[in-house]
Amino acid sequence: MKFLLVCNQVPPIIDGVGDYVVNLSATLTLLGHDVQIICSDQKEVNLQNNIKIHASITDWNKKGMDQVAELIQFIQPDWLIFNYVPYAFDKKGIPFGLSKGLASWGKRTKLLVIFHEVRIRWEWNNWKSWLIASAQAWIAKQLHQIADMGFTSIEFYQKLLPQPTYLLPIGSTIKPCPIDLQKLETLRTKWLSKVKGPVILTVGIRNIDRLYKAFQLIQKHMPEACLLVCGAGKEFRRLDGVVYTGRLDSEDLYHALYLGDVLVVFDYVSKKGEGGSCNKSGALAAAFSTGKPVVGTKGDMNNHLLQHEHNIWLVDYHSEELIAKDLVDILEDEILNTQLSAGAKNLYDTQLNWTVLANELVHQLNSPSKKSK
Repeated sequence: MKFLLVCNQVPPIIDGVGDYVVNLSATLTLLGHDVQIICSDQKEVNLQNNIKIHASITDWNKKGMDQVAELIQFIQPDWLIFNYVPYAFDKKGIPFGLSKGLASWGKRTKLLVIFHEVRIRWEWNNWKSWLIASAQAWIAKQLHQIADMGFTSIEFYQKLLPQPTYLLPIGSTIKPCPIDLQKLETLRTKWLSKVKGPVILTVGIRNIDRLYKAFQLIQKHMPEACLLVCGAGKEFRRLDGVVYTGRLDSEDLYHALYLGDVLVVFDYVSKKGEGGSCNKSGALAAAFSTGKPVVGTKGDMNNHLLQHEHNIWLVDYHSEELIAKDLVDILEDEILNTQLSAGAKNLYDTQLNWTVLANELVHQLNSPSKKSK
């Protein structure tokens, strides 16, 4: 089949949806499909697998929509896959003009909308957030009605959308690659040559302050433990036992994941339980791909693929004491460690591998049960 994927930005600009689009496109190409990408005008693009990228949209207004329509007419794809995030196509997060554009595109080809996000949460004591959430909900409904099919990554978003909406989790945005043992040892020597204890690894510094506090409690029980913070551009806080790698290219970052004895993906959770780890995260998929024990956070966005104690350990975000205890238990309990490792690898191989995801996408698009206009 011939696919045309539309998103706001692609690498080297840091953008999770752009990473998703490039990885999905590369996999579809390897499976024998013809794939092209349309995105915003940007000075540089990272080409993969000779995929043609039309980085030409100066703004997502009527003129930009017409540009996409002209490219659809020229390329003649079997499917256009529109990757939707409200704030990607409008700075205020309410892209009202999209529905007219998609209606125009839908007259020229079959249209799939992937809802990477749907709307912000309602905050009834905040009238501005209520207005924005209401507008975003209305826009998402309009886009879904125009599309031939709608996809999203987790049940939390699926419940916010009209039905049918199909589930397709997010694959690793840190591109998996064959592990070079010599490179792995070089990185180990560079960062961990003085480390004698277990390595707790996390990527980035978002929401990390609570993890620091838990790590200090872990050190009382495991004084030689190390917290390896990968990919952060600078040291967020100088603490004994904490090692920062600095920014890494994709290959080094993926190798670095294998240096951890346990991998922590520390997603924010409010005191109301809003948030938590889920399969809208490409970093979570990358962690699963290593076959190491993975620790996430418990919240209302946890999806059915995440099975606590089987393929992931979900911690209480608001208790440093429980986080520390759970991490120590995983590191010391060989049976639990092995169980989580096997569950993580099985989840990745059967549900989150890019080849599995691309094949499932094509299968759903070919299904006779797909929504008709």
